[in-house]
Amino acid sequence: MSFRDPFEEWRGALKNLGTSAELLAGQISQPGLATAIKERVKEAVEGLGLDEELGRVTPMTPSSEVNRWTQDWKARQERRYRRIQETLVGLQGETVGLASTLRNWTPRVIHPELADEKFKLAYRAKNGEEFEQWFCRLMSLAYPDDFEPVSAWGKHGDWGCDGRRRKAGVVYQCYAPPSNRERAWRSKIEDDLGQAVSKWSTESWSMTKWVFVHNSKDGLGPTLAARMDELALENPEVELRPWAFEQLFTEFKKLNDEQKQRVLEG
Repeated sequence: MSFRDPFEEWRGALKNLGTSAELLAGQISQPGLATAIKERVKEAVEGLGLDEELGRVTPMTPSSEVNRWTQDWKARQERRYRRIQETLVGLQGETVGLASTLRNWTPRVIHPELADEKFKLAYRAKNGEEFEQWFCRLMSLAYPDDFEPVSAWGKHGDWGCDGRRRKAGVVYQCYAPPSNRERAWRSKIEDDLGQAVSKWSTESWSMTKWVFVHNSKDGLGPTLAARMDELALENPEVELRPWAFEQLFTEFKKLNDEQKQRVLEG
C-alpha cells in the first residue's frame, strides 16, 4: 500500500472543488469568476508541497514515528483545506455565497484500502491507555447496544475488565505495553483473570467469556499461550480467548465508512 494514495485522493477532491466552483460561478452570472477561482486553487495546491510530504512516511517507517504521523494526519489535511478555503474566501463581491458553501464542504479523502492500512498502523502504534480507549471506541461502534466501557475507579480498580458485552456475557481486558516482557504479561493475564472470575459472577450478571486483547502483532509467545491453556482448565466455567490484530480487524471491517472514520480519528 503506497502512502501516495491519500495525496492523490486529496488532489482529486481539489479538482472536484474547482469544478463545483465553476458551476457556482456560472449560477451568479460571472464567467470570469470561474477562471479566477480555478487559478487560485491551482496556485494554492502547488504551494502546499504535497510531493515533499510523500517522502516523510513509508510502510517501512519505524512504529515510533508512525504514531506521531497518524496523530498529525487529520490536522495536516485540515490545514491544507483552510489555506485553500482562505484563498477563495479572499475573493470579493458575489463570491460570498460561494465562500459560505465552501465552509460547509468537508472532504472525506480516506480510500477504503487506505483505511485498512491506517488501522494496521494504529494497532502497531498505540500503547497503554491510548490502546484501551481506541479499543473501546471500536467496540462501542461495532456493538452500540451491547458493549460498555469499564474504567478503573479508585481502590476498586477495573475488576480485570476494560469493557464488556452485557448480552453476550463477554469481558475484555486490554494490555498494550511498549515492550514485551514475558513476566509482566504473565502477571497481567493471571491477576486480571483472577479478578474477573471473582468479581463478574453475580446473580445479576455473569461472565461466560474472558478476552485478553493485546497489541503484540506476532501473537502470544509459547509460554503465555500454554499458560492460557492451563488457566482455561482451572476455570472451566469461563471461555478464555486472546485477541490480537486479526480479531480487531474483523470487527473494524464490520463498520460503515463513517464509523471507520471515527475509529481512525481517535
